[in-house]
Amino acid sequence: MTPLMGFTLVQLRYLPVTAECGSMTEASGELHIAQSAVSTAINNLERALQVQLRDRTPWWPGASATPY
Repeated sequence: MTPLMGFTLVQLRYLPVTAECGSMTEASGELHIAQSAVSTAINNLERALQVQLRDRTPWWPGASATPY
C-alpha cells in the first residue's frame, strides 16, 4: 500500500535517529534493524519529498543532516 503522502511514519521515525547517531550503521543498531533498511527508508523519504535530507560528502562518511 502506498501512502497518500508518499512517505511513511517509519521513514520519519528513522530520520532523527540517523541524524542523532551520525551514521546509518549506528542508527541501525539503535533501531535494531539492518543498516540497509535504514538507508533504503531514508533514500525513499528523500525521493518522496524531493529534497536531500543528509550530507553525502565523500570525504566525510556518515549521515549528518543537511542544514534544512
